[in-house]
Amino acid sequence: MNSQLTFVNSRTYTSTQVRVGIDHLQVAAGLAAVALKTYALMSGDDVSALWVVGLISLGHARMWRHLLTFPALGSVVLALMSFGMSMLVSGMVIRKMVAQHYRDAGWKVRNQDGGIGEYSSRFLAMNELGFHESDMTESAALQHH
Repeated sequence: MNSQLTFVNSRTYTSTQVRVGIDHLQVAAGLAAVALKTYALMSGDDVSALWVVGLISLGHARMWRHLLTFPALGSVVLALMSFGMSMLVSGMVIRKMVAQHYRDAGWKVRNQDGGIGEYSSRFLAMNELGFHESDMTESAALQHH
């Protein structure tokens, strides 16, 4: 099922894709961090910082294109401060926040129809993220870039 939007910068004609919905990998990494912290508290052992950094890296692996956006960077910092447990919550909202960041920066959503069994970008942008018609651009005008 198509669950990503293509954002286009109308001045530079660069584009980037942002997935919509819950980041299951980040939520799973958050659950692993909770399990690791619980084990450490129950057994009295110390947990190596490498394990924590590894889980945080795994949780944010699919966000590498957007790592310099404020929402993704904030999620990494929050995960470092909370032993990775904040990824449980941020995995549910981070993609929406990244999409809103691009919209607020003036990027437009490329209007593309979904294939059989897929959502169109208009449906994802307006119904899932609450965007407006003015946040959309026609695909034919910017398709060649």
